[in-house]
Amino acid sequence: VVVTVKNALNQKRLEEENIILRSKFRQKYQKLVGVSSAIKELKKKIAQAASTKASVVIYGESGTGKELVARLIHQQSDRKNKKFIHINLAAIPEHLLHRELFGYVKGAFPEATTDKKGKILLANGGTIFLDEISEIDAPLQLKLLQLLEEGTIEPEGSLESIPVDVRIIATSQINLTTQVAAKKFREDLFFKLNVLPIVIPPLRERKEDIPLLIDYYLDYFSLELGKKKKTMTPAAKEAFMNYSWPGNISELINVIERFVIMVPEEEIKPAHLSLLVEPREFQLIPRSTQALSLKEATRHFEKEYIHRLLMTNGWEINKTAQELQLSPGELKKKIKSLGIRMAD
Repeated sequence: VVVTVKNALNQKRLEEENIILRSKFRQKYQKLVGVSSAIKELKKKIAQAASTKASVVIYGESGTGKELVARLIHQQSDRKNKKFIHINLAAIPEHLLHRELFGYVKGAFPEATTDKKGKILLANGGTIFLDEISEIDAPLQLKLLQLLEEGTIEPEGSLESIPVDVRIIATSQINLTTQVAAKKFREDLFFKLNVLPIVIPPLRERKEDIPLLIDYYLDYFSLELGKKKKTMTPAAKEAFMNYSWPGNISELINVIERFVIMVPEEEIKPAHLSLLVEPREFQLIPRSTQALSLKEATRHFEKEYIHRLLMTNGWEINKTAQELQLSPGELKKKIKSLGIRMAD
């Protein structure tokens, strides 16, 4: 029994160490990848923000990399050796959020049997990253205003103000000016926070960066997961370029990780896309064929669509024919006439 318990504890310790190592690995390789004018401008703004102590609001759609930009600002600033604490304001109930940020003292409420430091005090000297700042209520807005104006906080149940030196980097998916106009966000807090606004463009507006992102994250996940290095064919990259990426770079990274884990071959081809990605996600007609005649484009679409269904169904002719409302014989003729092969 003692040996079993010891083995279980060792296993738990190894798992925890692995999580820490993976986290450190990911942070080490965090960088902005791209050559687009949008990325070049974003890098300039990060450098400007890092050189000051002013508050920053990072705007961008979900998945654009707002946390990465916040971390890069912190890492390039004179606070880089201090703590960077991230808190998702939208993920915590309002009645708990105040305590999470500002802490509380013993006796502040029945369950408060000891003092607890809030996230802001824990980040003292460093950076507090407030994700989704537009979600906070009016009382919390007032407390943040006090922090920005006076540099102090008051834990729940305390009559004393505690001085704090912390930089605020916030994010929002919506423009805070609209929240101010709608009386949902304090104007004075907006001006204190929005000193250095940074807007991250969605991935669909910088598609020239996609091939570089593909290569970077194929290398990244091959290293992290201990897999043999993978590459992607130009045709598969073309499919990535055609897709709108509503989940932005987070979605692209997720897809690349799935490829590295699940594709046994060293080269990722268009045929692999149907194995790992929902059929709706990639256009069947590549950009280079948009000028084809209707007949040629129809043939191309038909070939790609039938091939995708065959791949999804494990090349089961009867099942695929039924879905296409064809007889197995008709499907076999189409496979032959369209030149569809398993290796495509």
